[in-house]
Amino acid sequence: MQNILISGSEGYVGTNICKHLDHDFHGSLFAPTFRELDFRDRDAVVSYCQRNSITTLIHCASVPLVGKHYPTNLLEDNCRMFIAVLACMDTGVRLIAFCSGSIFGRERWTTDMTEEDAVRFVPTDTQGFSKFLVETFRRRAIDGYTNVRLFGLYGGGESYLYKFIPNTIVKALLSMPIVIAIDRRMSNTHVSDLGKFLSILLGDHTLPKCDLNFGDSPVLLSEIAEIILALIPESRSSITVLSSRDGYSGDQSRFKKLFPNFSYLSPRAGIAMAVDHWRGRLDYVNKSLLLKDDYLNSLTAGTIGLTNSNLGSSS
Repeated sequence: MQNILISGSEGYVGTNICKHLDHDFHGSLFAPTFRELDFRDRDAVVSYCQRNSITTLIHCASVPLVGKHYPTNLLEDNCRMFIAVLACMDTGVRLIAFCSGSIFGRERWTTDMTEEDAVRFVPTDTQGFSKFLVETFRRRAIDGYTNVRLFGLYGGGESYLYKFIPNTIVKALLSMPIVIAIDRRMSNTHVSDLGKFLSILLGDHTLPKCDLNFGDSPVLLSEIAEIILALIPESRSSITVLSSRDGYSGDQSRFKKLFPNFSYLSPRAGIAMAVDHWRGRLDYVNKSLLLKDDYLNSLTAGTIGLTNSNLGSSS
């Protein structure tokens, strides 16, 4: 019987993992809130694991962006949480951790980045740098640690103001213009696929120290927008693309070698589920916030009279 501890259980990834494990897990699940357990406190986390005989820690906690900005405490707090989960490993706890594509550095984003690329360059932004420090240390010093790098996770509960797919769905449902500032070829992976893969990991205790890119094949953001409009035939939205740039996705070679039978939801099937999710939640959408977009207005000042946008970024 496994006793599993989830860090970051109130965040987007942690919330969805808890929902999945509630339906598809035979064991004890511990998902303390931040007030119940501060994962920056090493001694408190180790004590919690010992009191509850934790066998596996699924580390989802990370300091989030506030809008499009990094909190000043991001680097220190991410590192403190990493120190805490490492201390749990010293007592025999297995660690499964989730990372993001920010480790590659936003200035070097491209399609099909390999796991080796993750530490090839030092990111200049704070979030990417914190991930870089953790991964560099992990590769040199740690066994028994499965690190899963997520690309473009969506499917319900993420911000409709800053995430591409929910932002586009909500605008389509409201028949608002859809403006893609930067059209990229990006991975967009439904959160149910992450739950399915996590079940595989929890059932396999033979994986060595492992670093994996996890994300479906990349698709142009403009193509995603077209799928969304096709699924909402009543929408009167139009799509405008202002510019294009290199994509953002992880190479899947290592993942496919280790898990050759794993299949992702098709983009249309996953997006259809997301459309259903947002259809029932339009009463919670703040249209005035959708209309306000300082980033796009700064790009288009004096050129075109657009007042709302989709930033074309799902990371």
